[in-house]
Amino acid sequence: MTIFLEKVKLTNIYYYNSSMISKEPAKIHEETLILHFPMHVREGLRYLGGIPGLLRPFPFDHPVSVYSRKFIRYHLVYADFIWKAASRVIDVLGGPNAFVAAHVRRNDLQYKNVFIGAEGSIENMQELLQPKETMYLATDETAPGFFEPFKKRGFKVFTLQDIKKSNKHLWEDLGDIKPKYEGMIEQAVCSAARLFFGTPSSTFSSYTFRLRGYIHGLGPQSSCLYHTKKYTKEKFENTEPGSCTTSFKDDVLMWKP
Repeated sequence: MTIFLEKVKLTNIYYYNSSMISKEPAKIHEETLILHFPMHVREGLRYLGGIPGLLRPFPFDHPVSVYSRKFIRYHLVYADFIWKAASRVIDVLGGPNAFVAAHVRRNDLQYKNVFIGAEGSIENMQELLQPKETMYLATDETAPGFFEPFKKRGFKVFTLQDIKKSNKHLWEDLGDIKPKYEGMIEQAVCSAARLFFGTPSSTFSSYTFRLRGYIHGLGPQSSCLYHTKKYTKEKFENTEPGSCTTSFKDDVLMWKP
């Protein structure tokens, strides 16, 4: 894994493995352009899971935790054009907090136990939704009519492909927006929703939860909700922000400055 930096000044960077912290700062140039993390599966060096999992062993006020959270929050960010592209989609949906969003992962995910039908998803979310509310779906589902149960209940359903199709010049002035950027754009769109329902065990959903924590702070809007779980208003009101219950869970501590 390689992270490209724009001459970010790095201080107090520590080596870390599962059992110890080096007391010596890493030997790294203060104005480096590349920070490389070696990956070797046989040696146990594999980055599978969220960054919060690496920081969880440290006390909240430990220097490694403090510096890492701040570095991640303020420097490992999406480029401006991602947010500009997302803002165009958000405008089509009515603006921030004018819609709800859900990440419905259906195909490229090894955890098949989290797949449920559209009828089950909308039934789980129904009580937290407003009548005829606009709903944005970040999904890899390709079957025609799969989300018809959402529409039958009166919700105005949009996907990125729907919006691109009806707004031919949506990103025309932003340069070449490649398909590989669209996942990041969709995360940014979902971060602006009134509520967001994710897919368990999905890193896409996990990072979207963190973006929402950065934007909305600690409160109901940053609760970790999933379209695979049945919610009532009472259950929602008692959901603790940041309590993501997946193997790729985010952590509420990551959201604090």
